[in-house]
Amino acid sequence: MTSTPTPNHTLAQSITRAVLLSAAAGYVEVIGYLDFNGRYPGIMTGNTVQFGYAAISRDWAAAAAFGVVLALFFAGCLCGGIARRVLSAPRYLLLGIAAVVAVADLLRANAALHLPGELPLLALAMAMQGETMARFGGQSIQTIVVTTNIVKCADALVAAASAARRRSGASRDALRTAALPGCAWLGYSGGVIAGAIARNAVTHPLLVAAFMFVCVALGYWRDDF
Repeated sequence: MTSTPTPNHTLAQSITRAVLLSAAAGYVEVIGYLDFNGRYPGIMTGNTVQFGYAAISRDWAAAAAFGVVLALFFAGCLCGGIARRVLSAPRYLLLGIAAVVAVADLLRANAALHLPGELPLLALAMAMQGETMARFGGQSIQTIVVTTNIVKCADALVAAASAARRRSGASRDALRTAALPGCAWLGYSGGVIAGAIARNAVTHPLLVAAFMFVCVALGYWRDDF
């Protein structure tokens, strides 16, 4: 007889997945950013700002470069949306993302294919992740950016403090709500640090991120049995 997971187990499981995916995204992001002189594979806010600045500065080469990344990310979101509808199980989507990142790593190692191959695939992978993996434990959590997670964490902490002043039992629930986005933010930060170190210390650094996606996929697979 299979027991029903307790709320604490469900929260711990959701936090683990959100942290691993956020860490993988931060890891990929910093490698792409450093490899391509300030172009982000998954942070389209930064790319949009740089695109606009390049355009008004009449730096058409830079504007075109950022415009291409924006277009590639949008195309990746379309692919992710299609994949989410065709492959409903998260494990298959995560394995697909892992495969894309692994291929990007192989192209990164080839000087002739590095520039035209790595960045489009990383943008595709981040777009697929953002489109398909956005809910954990009933909460909407984005793992490829941290701004909304910071806002949600801060808001939940304020709610917890307010409930504590009223001696309300809602304080504990608010803290649980803050834990998921807060941990995802910390996970992303840790991934950035690890990626920056691994970029110069590991021959195939992106394979580490691919392995992280596979680990989360195996976690979903285990839960289905």
